[in-house]
Amino acid sequence: DNVFIIDEEVMDRWDIEKSILYPMLKGKDIGRYLINWSKKYLIYPYDDTGRVIPEKQLHKYYPHAYAYLVAMKLELSGRDYFERSNKNWYELWNQRNLSRFKRTKIVTLDNAKHNSFVLDTSNFLGTTTVYSIILKNNTKYDYKFILGILNSSTLEYYHKHNTIPQ
Repeated sequence: DNVFIIDEEVMDRWDIEKSILYPMLKGKDIGRYLINWSKKYLIYPYDDTGRVIPEKQLHKYYPHAYAYLVAMKLELSGRDYFERSNKNWYELWNQRNLSRFKRTKIVTLDNAKHNSFVLDTSNFLGTTTVYSIILKNNTKYDYKFILGILNSSTLEYYHKHNTIPQ
């Protein structure tokens, strides 16, 4: 995460191409009905289907992002589980299917003390501490209705009485 998830300072210092960056949510960015985005971005060296961008293309089309990743190569090289896989040195362990993120969804964090659901209409990606809820296309309910139920005092009561206390 410390290589691929960057802030605006790193983005500006390296002049990383915006087309390879995606806004990223961490669990701490999520509250009830509120996203308090910490302005973190994910360097995502994959196409929209989740296929890795070949290294030569990465270098050609995203030279600043590539230079940044090369500078971080030593830090990326210590991932034993990763080096035993068939992945390239500049890949994430778990790439995402962008089509599932580039849409309206409800997001929540994994370890909440209370119900904390929020509507995401900004196409955020999430870390492993963020979960997304995508409604089926044929549902008769809309996102705001479901969001209201998820954040309701009734479900808050249920949550407090049926989960492990924080």
